[in-house]
Amino acid sequence: MNNTFSLKEGLRAFLKTKILFILICFSSSAFAQNVSKKQLREYRNHPHWINMMNDSNVNYFQAKAAFEEYWKGKPNPESIMEGEKEEGGEKRSLLSRLTKSEKTYNAEILQYSVEHKKFVFWLRENAPYVKEDGSIMSQDEREAMVQQELNNRKTATPSK
Repeated sequence: MNNTFSLKEGLRAFLKTKILFILICFSSSAFAQNVSKKQLREYRNHPHWINMMNDSNVNYFQAKAAFEEYWKGKPNPESIMEGEKEEGGEKRSLLSRLTKSEKTYNAEILQYSVEHKKFVFWLRENAPYVKEDGSIMSQDEREAMVQQELNNRKTATPSK
């Protein structure tokens, strides 16, 4: 009976340690995020991503976070332009439905439809040139990378 009691205590201690380890991992990943909750709230309410895509010194990951946070829960403007209903998308909140008509809500979404397309293109075009810290390579750095790749191919290709 005494051995069983110590086995239970050992199991409890092991589980407590495991849970503590998991909590530490989750909390450290939350602190590691570059974007605070206050900043996310600001991104949700204002389209900062438009100015960010035009800034040559922008952090790619912050711009992407701003874009995703702004459009979270909103339909894709392209689907509204085509007259489609957003399937599987998040429903508008009760407060949003009470304060804004569907027409007003869609007009607000369509206001940024051109910028939405530009930003998606910007993301796709700059993704290969993002450094680990989130900065985007300058044009000179891109040209140097291309030149280095061309030189590597020349040296790797056997001469005939």
